[in-house]
Amino acid sequence: LAVWSSLAAAVLVIALAGALYGESLKRRATWGAPVLHERFEDDGFRARWLPNTGQFDRRDGRVVSVGAGSNILVLDRRLHGAVAIDYEAEMVPGCHPCDLSLIWSRDIERSADGQRVERLIEPYFLQFGANNGAYSVIEVPSVGMLACSYVGPELGRRYRIRAEIVDERLTLAIDGTVVCTWSDPVRFDGGYISLYGYYTGKAFDDVRISVRGMPAEVPATALGDALVREGELDLACTQYRRVSDSHAGSALGDEARYKEGLCRWRQARDAEAEATWADLDGHHRDLARLHRVDRRFAAGDDGATLAELEAIAALGGELRLLAAMRWGRCVGELHHRRSVQRIPAYLDLRARAFAGLTAIDYIAAQAMIDLGREEEMLRSFPRQDMLAADALFRLKRFDELLAAYPEQIYHVGRAHLETGRFDADDAVHQPWLGARVKLLTGRVDDALTDPGLDDWMRVEGLCRLGRFDDALESAGADGNARAIVRHVRGDAATSFGPADAAHPLAILADGDIAAARAAAETAGDAVLTGLLSADLALSRWPRDGADALRDLVAVAPDDSDLVTRSVVALLPTFLEAVAGGAWSRFDQACEDAARERMIWQQRLWHDGAYLRGRIDDAAFLAQPCCEFAETRLLVCRAMRHERNDRRDAALTDYTAWLALPRWRRGWTPQPALERFVAMRVAALTAP
Repeated sequence: LAVWSSLAAAVLVIALAGALYGESLKRRATWGAPVLHERFEDDGFRARWLPNTGQFDRRDGRVVSVGAGSNILVLDRRLHGAVAIDYEAEMVPGCHPCDLSLIWSRDIERSADGQRVERLIEPYFLQFGANNGAYSVIEVPSVGMLACSYVGPELGRRYRIRAEIVDERLTLAIDGTVVCTWSDPVRFDGGYISLYGYYTGKAFDDVRISVRGMPAEVPATALGDALVREGELDLACTQYRRVSDSHAGSALGDEARYKEGLCRWRQARDAEAEATWADLDGHHRDLARLHRVDRRFAAGDDGATLAELEAIAALGGELRLLAAMRWGRCVGELHHRRSVQRIPAYLDLRARAFAGLTAIDYIAAQAMIDLGREEEMLRSFPRQDMLAADALFRLKRFDELLAAYPEQIYHVGRAHLETGRFDADDAVHQPWLGARVKLLTGRVDDALTDPGLDDWMRVEGLCRLGRFDDALESAGADGNARAIVRHVRGDAATSFGPADAAHPLAILADGDIAAARAAAETAGDAVLTGLLSADLALSRWPRDGADALRDLVAVAPDDSDLVTRSVVALLPTFLEAVAGGAWSRFDQACEDAARERMIWQQRLWHDGAYLRGRIDDAAFLAQPCCEFAETRLLVCRAMRHERNDRRDAALTDYTAWLALPRWRRGWTPQPALERFVAMRVAALTAP
C-alpha cells in the first residue's frame, strides 16, 4: 500500500475532513446520470470487464460467480474523482453465504495480453457478507478491518447496494441504510472498481456507475497527496511545506505540516518529523502522538505504549477510534510474532478504553483464542462467527460447532475431518478437503488426481506410493517437504545435502535427538518439536523411571500435539506393566481412550477399543480413517498379545512392523514409536 495506507499511517483527519467534505458538496453538482449502466444482457460485458480471480457466468441477465473461492470481475476503465456505484446483488438459493461485495483499487496490473487483471493495487474491500455472511466491513487486506457492522445478507433476497468514494471517504450502504464508513488520509481521486463474490452463486446485476469527476477546486494539499501515492516523498514534503508556509496558523497549514512530518516519519527520519510537528496544536498534535505509539511499541515498551493509547482514547470521538486501531495493529503484531505473554495487558486496556468498537472485535477475539481463553471469547464475541467456530473446535465441542455455525464451512469441514465423519459435501466449497479425505481413507491414487490436491498433499501421496524421486521434484524449494521425503525413505544424514543439513530430521538421522528437538523448537515447528520431545523422553526409559514416562505424553499447548492422539499415549502405563507393574492401569488407560469416539478421527478410540478386546481385527481395519490401519494394527495387536502373555505372537508383529520401510508405517515422523517397538523386540529376544 501507499505510505499513508498502512495502519501505522491510517489517520482520520476528523474535523478537517468534515469541513472539507461539506465545502466540497457546496462546490459540486449532485450526481448526474450514470456513465455506465451495466445490465449483463449479453456477453458483450466481457469487453468491458476483466477477470481477476475465479469466474463469472451470465445467467438470466445477471453475472453469477462460479468459482469455488474468490471471484473478482474488474471494470476495465479508470474512474476519476468522486464515484458512486449502485448494484443489485443476491445470494442465489442453495449457495453458501458470503460476499456480495465491491472492491475499489487505486490501480490494477493487467496480464501481458491484456485479457485479465493480474493484481489489484492498494485495494479497499467494501464487503457485504464477509466471513460466510457474518457481517459487513471495509477492509484493507494488509491492514485489517477499518469499519465493521454486524449486518449480513440472507439467501434468496435481492439487495440494492451502494458504495460511494468521495474525496477521502468510503461509504457502504445496504438498501439505503449506511452500514460502514471510512475516511482515509489520502484522497480517492481515481481508481478501479471490481465486483467481488465469494464461492459460487453470488449474482450481480443492474450496475450503475455515476461520477462527479475532478472538482473545479481541490484542497491545497491534493498535489502533495498525489505525490505520496506515487512514492515521491521528498517532492511531497516540498509541496506540503509550500502549503504550510502559505497558510500558516490555519487548519489547512497545520494539516500540511502534519503530513510533511508524516512523510519524514515514513522515511525513518524521526528527528526531522518531530521538528516539523513541534509547534502543532490541537487535533494534529494528537495525531502525531499516535505515531510515537509506534516507536514505543517497536521498542517493546508496552507500559508506555498502553499509557499513550489510553490517554489518546480519553480524548474521545474519532481519536478514540484511531487509538483503537493502533491497539489492533499492536495486538496483531503480537499475534503474528506469537508473543502471547504480552497480550493480556492489551486486552485489559481494550476493556477499559475501547469496549463497543466493533472494528477491533475480530483481533480482540483472536487474542483471546491465542491466550487459550476460548470460553471468554465465546461470551464476549458470539457474533464473530468464524472465530467462535474456531474456539469451539479447539474446545473439541464439535457437535455444538456444527449446530451453531453451519455457515462456517472451513471449521465445519475441520470438525467433520477431526471426528472421522467424512462428508462429501465439504469438498464442494473446499476442494482440498476432498483430496485430504481420499488420503485419510487410503485412496492415494484417487487423491493424486483430485483437483483439490495441493503441493504438500501431492508430496505425501507420492511418498505413500514409494515414488520418492517424484516427491522430491514436487517438493521443489520446500525444504521441510524435502526433509520429510528423505526421512520416510530412510536416508542417512549425509544425503540431505547442504541446503537441508540443518533441518531437524537431518540432525535426527545423525542420531542426536536432543539437537534435533532444539532445532525443531528454534524453527517454530510445534508438531515436530512434540514428536521429538516424546522420543527424547522415551530414550530416558527406564533410567529415569516415572519422570520419563510422564514427559513422554506431555501435552503440547495447542492443536499441534500428535503424540496424545496416537497409541503412544498408552505407552506409559504399558511400559509400567511390562516392567512388573499392574496391568489394571493400562487397562484403564485403554478404557479412557475408548470413551470419547468423535475426536482425532476416531483413531485413538479404535486403538483403545482394540487393546481392550472390544473390537476385532476386521473392525479395526474398517475404521473411517483407515490410512496405515494395517501397519497400526501390527503395533496394537503386538501390545494386546503382550497384555495376554503371548510373547511369541507379540514378537512376530513387532518384528513385522519394524521390518517395514518408514513410508509404509506412516507419513508423519514417528521416532518415539520406532524406539518403543525396537525396545520391545530387544526385550522379547533377550535371553
